[in-house]
Amino acid sequence: MSIVSISISEEFLKDVERAGKQLGFKGRSEMFRVALASLVEEAEQFNELKGIVDAVFVVIHFKKDEPEITKLKHAFGNILKSQLHSCITDTSCLEVFVLKGDAGQIMRM
Repeated sequence: MSIVSISISEEFLKDVERAGKQLGFKGRSEMFRVALASLVEEAEQFNELKGIVDAVFVVIHFKKDEPEITKLKHAFGNILKSQLHSCITDTSCLEVFVLKGDAGQIMRM
């Protein structure tokens, strides 16, 4: 098995170790192998998407970023079938987009 070295901040490492412990991982190596395998699998699934697909896109954003979300909605209006907006806190919002369209365009969104 190959050894790979990565650099991450101490703060992020603490978060990673806390998450790994909560999820029952025995050590860092096992945790990183599972995370990387998930990344590879997701990329492979993206490559297999072709034609017209249905999708749900969930975004949590700061209220101050609402203009960017509005631009996104207009740019991809042809695949946007429904949208739910909800204020979560005084500073953040939740957006749920229901999409139907070309797989490539959905992935670009």
